Amino acid sequence: MRTFHALLLLLPFAITLQAQPPATPPQTNTPQDAPLNPTLPTLFIVGDSTARNGADLGWGDHFAPLFDTTKINIANRARAGRSSRSYYNEGLWQNVLAEMKPGDYVLIQMGHNDGGSGPEAVAKDTKYRSSIKGLADETIDVPLPKPFTTGPIAGQTTETVHTYGWYIRKYIADTRAKHATPILLTVTIRNIWKDGHIERDMGFRDFEYQLSAAERVPVVDMATVAADGFEALGPEKTALLFPIDHTHTSAIGADMNAHSVATALRNAKSPLAAFLRTDTSKQGAAAKHVTGGFDVKVVPQTADAAGGEGIGRMLIDKQFHGALEASSKGQMLASGTGAAGTSGAYVALEAVTGTLEGKKGTFVLMHSATMTQGIPALSVTVVPGSGTGELVGLAGKMDILIADGKHSYVFDYTLPE
Repeated sequence: MRTFHALLLLLPFAITLQAQPPATPPQTNTPQDAPLNPTLPTLFIVGDSTARNGADLGWGDHFAPLFDTTKINIANRARAGRSSRSYYNEGLWQNVLAEMKPGDYVLIQMGHNDGGSGPEAVAKDTKYRSSIKGLADETIDVPLPKPFTTGPIAGQTTETVHTYGWYIRKYIADTRAKHATPILLTVTIRNIWKDGHIERDMGFRDFEYQLSAAERVPVVDMATVAADGFEALGPEKTALLFPIDHTHTSAIGADMNAHSVATALRNAKSPLAAFLRTDTSKQGAAAKHVTGGFDVKVVPQTADAAGGEGIGRMLIDKQFHGALEASSKGQMLASGTGAAGTSGAYVALEAVTGTLEGKKGTFVLMHSATMTQGIPALSVTVVPGSGTGELVGLAGKMDILIADGKHSYVFDYTLPE
C-alpha cells in the first residue's frame, strides 16, 4: 500500500516535470573555465547575465555544443550584472585580453546593465554600472568611495565615466590590437509585449549599427532571430521561458537564445559560421528546431506492478501535434517521499509512432527526472539507434512546456539526409 501512496504523491510531480521548464535558481556567477587549446582559434563571449548566469542559464553556456570544438575554442567570459563600463573597470576585459591571441574572435554583447541615462543619472548610480547614453566622447567624473583593487582604474578615488560608444570602441580597438576579430551582437530580447508583438530593441540597436558602420566591424542580429522565435511561440509559452523576470531565461530559453545566435551568424555570413556544426554526430545530419503541442494521459498501476517497495509504475499515452504528428505509449517508474512534489524521481520510456516533418517512422524517447526540495530537473532524449523507417538515425532532445493547461514541446533533432 505504501508503494501505491508514493506513486500517487509522485503523479503530480511527474506531470509537472513533463509539463514545465526547469526552475530557475538564483541569478549567480559560476565561472568554470576549461583550459583553451592554444593551437586553435578561440571565440570569446563578452557580455552579462543573459550570456552567463548560474548553471546553464546564460546562452553562452549552451553555445559550445553548436560548434566543432576540434577546430575552435568557445570561451564564455560573460559575467552577470556587468555593463560595458563595469566589465572594463573591474579588469574583466583585461583578463580576456591576456588570453587573446592573433586569429581569435570576440562576440561583444552589452546593454542590459548600461542604462539609458545622461550624466546626472550616471552620477547617482551607486552600482557604478551605468554608462552615458550615446556614442560621443562625453564624460563625467564620479567619486569612488571604495576604489577598485583590480583593473585599469585600480586604486583611484575618482572615475571618469564615458559613453556606451566609448567603451564598445575600446573593446573593438583592443581586440584589433591583438590581431583578433571583434563582432558586435545585438542585445538579447526581453519578455515585454505590446499589441501582440514582443519588444525587439531596448535602446541599443541603433548604437550597435552606427558603431558597426563607423568602425567597420560586423554586427550579428540575434535579437531579430530570437524575437521571431518567441513570437511564433506566443506570449503565454514565451512567459514560461522567463520564470523570474522579463530579462533572464530558464535553461530552455538560454538554449533557444544560443541557437538564435548561431542562426544569426549564418545569416550574417560570419566567418564563425564555418565552425558551426552541421552535423551533431551523424553524417549529413542537419540540426533542426521544431515545436508543437500534445495531449497526455498518465495512468497509475497497481501497488505491486513495479515489483519493488517504494517504486510505483504508470502508463503513458500521448498524442503529438504540429511538426511531430504521432502517438506514443510508454511506461514510467517513479519514487518519492514526503509531501507531494517535494522530492523524488522518475524514469520513463515511450515509443513514438507517426511522422516528423512528414517523415514516417518510429522512435523511443527516454525521460530522466528528479525533484529536489521542490526544484525539478528533466531530460528527455531520443534513445540512440531507436529510429525506424524514414526516421533511422534520428537523434535529439525534447523540452516540454505548459500554458493554460495546454502542453507543448520544443524538439531539437538531427536526421541523416
